[in-house]
Amino acid sequence: MEIFQKGIVSFFYLLAWTVSILASLFFLIFILGEGAIQDMLSGKAEELSTFIPWLLVAILGCVVSFFKKTIGGILMILGGFAMIINFYMRTQWQEIGMMVAYGLPYIIAGLTFILLRKK
Repeated sequence: MEIFQKGIVSFFYLLAWTVSILASLFFLIFILGEGAIQDMLSGKAEELSTFIPWLLVAILGCVVSFFKKTIGGILMILGGFAMIINFYMRTQWQEIGMMVAYGLPYIIAGLTFILLRKK
């Protein structure tokens, strides 16, 4: 039974890492592909200048979770909630889909790392 439990825990860790890494790659490719970095440097993209730091916190959580699962999970949750709050502050509830799409993958992955940390 213990081997089965370890297999399930390993599966959920792998699933959380996969979700967080795929979300990070998607958002980074989207931001780079849209030329957002150039817009930020030229001062045209004020909205991104408040969003990208929180995305980087979530991505840092992905990287840290490979070594310290609890700390990485906390960083992902912090980044995910901060992205949701960032979207809310700019759009109220008009962009609820964007709030969920950007924040939820990190929150779920972070919670997975925290809830399974002792197993």
